[in-house]
Amino acid sequence: MGKRESRVNPPTKKKIKLDTCFTCPFCNHAGTVECDMDKKRMTGVAFCYIFKESYGTTIHANGFMSVNG
Repeated sequence: MGKRESRVNPPTKKKIKLDTCFTCPFCNHAGTVECDMDKKRMTGVAFCYIFKESYGTTIHANGFMSVNG
């Protein structure tokens, strides 16, 4: 009698981890722009700590946010 074939579960999909700190496009300071995404409201906000400026937009189904416009 032979061995039974083992059942192999399909590999799980890995979630893509997005960066949350960026370089400011206005003052070029590294790590001063922080992004927050609210998936329930489908909104995203980018905030620069040096200029105290913020930019908000809607996020799309894939979760990426356009910071540069």
